[in-house]
Amino acid sequence: MQFCTLVLVSALLPFLSTGYTSIVEHVDNLPTQEFDFVVIGSGTAGNVITNHLTENPAVNVLVLEAGGFDLNTKVPGFFGRDMGSPLDWNFTANLGLATENRMGTVVRGFVLGGSSAISSMVYTRRSDDDWDHYADLTGDSGWSWDSIQQYIKKNETFTQPSDFHNISGQFDPTVHGFDGISSVTLTSYVHKFDDLVIQSSLLPDAEIPFKLNPNDGNNIGLSWGQAMILNGERSSSATSYLALQFRKRSNLHILLHAHVTRILRMEDDHETAFSGVEFTQDAGATFQVINATKEIIVSGGAIGSLNILYNSSIGDAETLTNLGILSTLDLPSVGQNYTDQGIVDYIWIVNSTDPNDFLSQDESVREGQLEQWEQNKTGPLADGALVTGCFFRLPDNASIFETVKDPSAGPNSGIRNLRVPHAGTQRVHAGDAGDAGDAGTHYPLLIM
Repeated sequence: MQFCTLVLVSALLPFLSTGYTSIVEHVDNLPTQEFDFVVIGSGTAGNVITNHLTENPAVNVLVLEAGGFDLNTKVPGFFGRDMGSPLDWNFTANLGLATENRMGTVVRGFVLGGSSAISSMVYTRRSDDDWDHYADLTGDSGWSWDSIQQYIKKNETFTQPSDFHNISGQFDPTVHGFDGISSVTLTSYVHKFDDLVIQSSLLPDAEIPFKLNPNDGNNIGLSWGQAMILNGERSSSATSYLALQFRKRSNLHILLHAHVTRILRMEDDHETAFSGVEFTQDAGATFQVINATKEIIVSGGAIGSLNILYNSSIGDAETLTNLGILSTLDLPSVGQNYTDQGIVDYIWIVNSTDPNDFLSQDESVREGQLEQWEQNKTGPLADGALVTGCFFRLPDNASIFETVKDPSAGPNSGIRNLRVPHAGTQRVHAGDAGDAGDAGTHYPLLIM
């Protein structure tokens, strides 16, 4: 299809010329079968861990990624097509009582960068109420809003949008970091509808007033959206924590298409010591083993890590027995306390005949938008899902509160139920190593 080919041809040139010497696609291309550290999963967390481990030149690190490397993930405006595509694990789950136990999709990235490579790139820190709730829940003040800010800012570098428009009055620079690795920016393509939305929030009697920065701890209000984008390209954990300057480290090695099935105990059968990582590159036809001399880091995601642990006989003994797996390390907490956020799309019909008003279904318009992005990284494809956004609360006297308790963490939080009183559970179903299918996740009551 021409629409996709245009991206691949132009993007492959810098890909080949800069050299990805640390990334290989077959186990035979690795320099050794033994590493100090083996990181399972190159997702949002795994790449951060890898980056920090390889700061020490005295150790060598291998990253095992089940997916591949896809250049189309660099285009922010393509995010919607990545979900449910071959770049997604395509898990399904029981969505819980609020949906009458319907099955639904659970998006998880099957590509270098994990879910950060296929997400909508929306950047939100949530509210100070939420972080303070985490601190109370864990009994650790280090998770409080005030304590966590130094780390959030250390990770972030706020950058100019790709169209270099004047962003004064669109964000508060005192809230952000400017020396980190992950890029955060404002939208570069403002549609006339977005201008109208912002103008409505500036009216004296605005129902949802304008909020200069939604990430200062108080979410309530309508703001310009912030996104994980750098110079018109997606900023994922792969493009940031595995950027070229880090991939040049001689102690870093990345193996793609390596679907980890389990971790293996040391030869002395020590109950809690593991040294081997078993994986397949051909959907279970053959299996390979890589050894770690220091540590194995299981960072396969909320669902993937569970599958690996269960297949390694680690988890709740009763659950493993029901799956036909011999339990050798009984850890009842494995697979418990799973929480997630549901999403519902609202669609409006507007009176517009201008094909440039949207990411058009007209192929010629789409190709023009793609050409603009390729030339200068601007236009509709330079932005993710959110140009403007708002968090709001119902009035304290809303009738729903007569029967339902306010689920938010406090007055600075919009009612988007990220914290639930009863977390869900996960169960895997026995199957082939290459199966994705049903994640066996059971959600708590999430949708309100």
